[in-house]
Amino acid sequence: MSKTADSIYCPFCLKRFGLDDANSADQKIQCPACDLYLPRLYIQEGLVSPTDMVMSIGRTGNGKTTLLMSMFGTLINSPGLLATAVGTYAPPTTDETTSVTSWARQAYAAFSTRGVLPDTSPPIARPVPLYVIDPPQGDRRNLFLFDAGGEVFSDVATLAHNMPYTAQARVLWIVVSLGRDSWETAMEERFSGLGGNLWALLDTYVSARAEIRADLHLAPTPQALLVIFTKADNHGGRVPGIDAHLQRGAVSSPEERIALSDFLQGWLTNETQGGQGAVAKADAEFDLVEYCAVSATGGRVVPDKEGFRTMVRPQPKLILDPMAWTWELTERLNDRSSFLKRLLRRERPRAWIRAKAGRTTLPAPRSQG
Repeated sequence: MSKTADSIYCPFCLKRFGLDDANSADQKIQCPACDLYLPRLYIQEGLVSPTDMVMSIGRTGNGKTTLLMSMFGTLINSPGLLATAVGTYAPPTTDETTSVTSWARQAYAAFSTRGVLPDTSPPIARPVPLYVIDPPQGDRRNLFLFDAGGEVFSDVATLAHNMPYTAQARVLWIVVSLGRDSWETAMEERFSGLGGNLWALLDTYVSARAEIRADLHLAPTPQALLVIFTKADNHGGRVPGIDAHLQRGAVSSPEERIALSDFLQGWLTNETQGGQGAVAKADAEFDLVEYCAVSATGGRVVPDKEGFRTMVRPQPKLILDPMAWTWELTERLNDRSSFLKRLLRRERPRAWIRAKAGRTTLPAPRSQG
């Protein structure tokens, strides 16, 4: 990629606009759509970096807020697991982005020291522009993350009105809980099973995406879906074999992610109520679909005077797998030639796993020794 750019994405509203790059590193650049000045660091370092645009959605109570807190807290405090450094493209003026990143750091401090879970977060009004230095596939990557609170899923119009950025996500994270506590059980009954809940989320999002694209005159663009099953440590025995996989620590290997994704797709299709319809809808509406499972806490959660806390010292499991998958999915969307090569390499293991209809065991994780 060249060191100049003819047009750029605003990291705060995701609108693309033209740029005279002759002296862009020395200029103050203001987005014509949202009127915010672009951070100097983004102008100097981020314009030519690969950008992952991620939308995170999930119903209230599925663990999405805890997932995001645990994920970014782990990244910031232990960047060596995936990168050498993580930072935020802080705006030149006071902005809610600063409070969002401050919230993540403060919430993670309470979580890591006392096991206290964060309160439900409000919808983030605009993307939070982050960067990661020296990830596996390059020197620097941008991450524009935006989050929708569970309450915006009351209907299509509410989602389309409150979160117009959702249609521009390159990678969509849909968060669904594997937990077997009374609340999750009641939610699954309401939506005719875990698969039915996922189908309903997909249906609402896809309809809202169509409305947003029409209203904003946006052309359809390739989009990937990552289904993130949270609370994987509390599945109550309904996902045999996954417990051993969770022992991989914060991030698994590419081969382990592929095996787990195929296993979860087969499990969702064959072992859950409504799962076949959810898998079919995901495949029909998205260019790429993968599945992962995480434990943001590493153990059971109990009520406490501060809200909720973990019963044991927090030890998140596979909490960075969504980030690793996001890099992989973005690269496959951006480079169709690379996608075809990777597809050929993955054809054999995927065909073998999917041929095992009703498979209920997961291949043993590769030794990390």
